Amino acid sequence: MKRTFTALLFVLAFIVIAAGVFLILTRFDEIYHFTGSPTPEVVSVTPTPYTAPVTTPFAAPATPVPTPVPMPALTPAPTLAPAPVSTPAPTPLPTTAPTSVPYPSSLGSGSFRSETGTGLDVLAEWSVQTLSDSQVQVSVTVSAVSFGLHTQSLPNAVNIALDGQYVSLEQPRIDYDGGSQITTPMATQRFTVDLARNSSRALLLQVEWQFNGSYHGVELPVLECGGTLNISR
Repeated sequence: MKRTFTALLFVLAFIVIAAGVFLILTRFDEIYHFTGSPTPEVVSVTPTPYTAPVTTPFAAPATPVPTPVPMPALTPAPTLAPAPVSTPAPTPLPTTAPTSVPYPSSLGSGSFRSETGTGLDVLAEWSVQTLSDSQVQVSVTVSAVSFGLHTQSLPNAVNIALDGQYVSLEQPRIDYDGGSQITTPMATQRFTVDLARNSSRALLLQVEWQFNGSYHGVELPVLECGGTLNISR
């Protein structure tokens, strides 16, 4: 069976090939009879004259023009200023000190004393000195005048007023057992007062001693003294 099938395929292939060859030959014959024998074509060739190629001279590359580099501006060297010539300081002329007007060393002094009649009193001693053409200085010293006396220190116990100026000073501790009467300084104050030359003035002085005790059986809360100072210059 297999051989029969193979033989059948071989026959079919042969038939197909033979039919193809027949068709090709038939087609070639038709073309030949239609056109006839081919006539050779004469081709006229006209020679082209030789033209030498034009040689373009080689252009040398342009040389770039260098860009000018700006030169820095020259800075002129600074002109040195001449050194300053030191001028010697002028020698000051000796000046004559003004002659001071001689003032008197003292314009007066005095004192005021209380009168308690107990052997204990307060004493105010004053003195005036010239300070300038328009001012004077008044010094006031307050003392206790007594026989035997013992007191403790007491602040603001001695008060002095002069021409509107006022101070309050401390009373010091006093211990005295003697049998004779002595003067014991307690406080001193200096006041500056206006008083022109060739003028005079009256100054009121008031002194208080806050004793606040008794002496020889007499109560003495405050001892006072004072008066007017008449000053001329």
